[in-house]
Amino acid sequence: GISPSTPITMSCVGSLFAGIQKDYDKARMLGESGLAICEKHRLKKTLPQVVTQTFAFIRHYKRPMQQYIAPLRYAMDVGMRMGVMEDVSLAKGMFCSMVNATGTTALPQALPEMERYMRNIKHSG
Repeated sequence: GISPSTPITMSCVGSLFAGIQKDYDKARMLGESGLAICEKHRLKKTLPQVVTQTFAFIRHYKRPMQQYIAPLRYAMDVGMRMGVMEDVSLAKGMFCSMVNATGTTALPQALPEMERYMRNIKHSG
């Protein structure tokens, strides 16, 4: 059956296929399947971690990183609403890395948004 850990496991195994095995097609299939399971079964608490794993550790091997800034921001927002602060922190770190690496937004411009996430993480912990 499907549990909340199913899509997380799929995206984590997918990142291993991409990073270690260099099997990007299998990695992409696992990551996309994890995202689809989150969507189909409305696993909102699981979504931030699966989005971060899939966009930050799988998809960037085949597509430009600029495409992943909006999904990572979405993962942070969902995570904040669901109270999964560890996943928000992971998404935030990847978001800042991708923003910096791609030059899509200067970090000083992203700083107020990151400070808002940090305040919310501190207040919820």
